[in-house]
Parts: sequence; structure tokens; C-alpha cells
Amino acid sequence: MSIRWVVLAFVAAVAVGASLTPTATVRAQPGSEAETHYRLALRHKRAGRTAEALREAREAVRLRPQHAPAHLTIGSLERQSGNLEAALVAFQRVVELAPDHGNGHAMVGAVLARLQRCGEAIAPLRRATELDSEDVSSWGNLGACLRREGRVEESIAAYRAGLIHNPAH
Repeated sequence: MSIRWVVLAFVAAVAVGASLTPTATVRAQPGSEAETHYRLALRHKRAGRTAEALREAREAVRLRPQHAPAHLTIGSLERQSGNLEAALVAFQRVVELAPDHGNGHAMVGAVLARLQRCGEAIAPLRRATELDSEDVSSWGNLGACLRREGRVEESIAAYRAGLIHNPAH
């Protein structure tokens, strides 16, 4: 590497550093700003700051409506807060955006089960177990919903399948 390239690299680094002062406005590339808000949402969520996490996740979705992980975070926060209908909407959006997202299907089914809508919960729970056969919660929710629907043999089969895939549980 010649000295000229080293000098150019140094000048570029100084120029970039100078333009990133606290008062400077920084324009992010489309999508990256959404990702920044999403990562802030995750930090707030881990710290137990639910309102802040929800605000940041919603901002990520506003900036990039197809951001499935942000929708999943919104659903998780809404579920945690007891807002099951809002959680359901967010989880359903995850499934629309990412049809092979096992956790999205699992969460749709879990919320429907909690809302006492077991008939509707069976299909997403079955899909969740197809996508992730080791998901103990989905097998349990599926077995419980089938039992509540009076489908006892299917319920037993679901519980057994859950045990086969997860012998420790």
C-alpha cells in the first residue's frame, strides 16, 4: 500500500469523523434506520422497558413494514402486556411476511389458544410443529387445543409426538 493511499484513507476517516458530530444530521440508508430502531427495541426489551421497546419496534415497522422480526417483537411485547388481540395481529403479520417462520406460527397458535379459540389455533400449531418438531410449547398447546375440541385421540397423538421429539419433557 503506498503512502498516498494511507494519506487518502486518513483524510477520509477524519472527514467522516468530523461530519458525525452530535449536531450533524446523519441520513441512514433505507432500511438501516429501521434496523437501528429494531435493535433499540431489543435492548429496551431486555432491560424491561416495555413501553420504550414497543415504541422503537413500532418505529422500525413504520419505516420498514415488511420487517418480520420487529412485528414478532411487537407481538411478544403486546402478549407480555396482556394485549392478546394486538399480539395476534402482530404475529399474524409475521406469518404473512415469513410463511416458514416457525415461531410466528407457534405464537399465533398460542395466542389463539389463550383467547379460547382452539379451533382456530390447531392449524398454526400443527404448522409450527412441522417447522420445528422440538418446540415443546407448540406440541403442548396443540395437544391441549385438540383435547378442548373433543379430539382426544389426536390430542394423545400430539402429546406423544411432543415426547418423542423431546424425551426430557
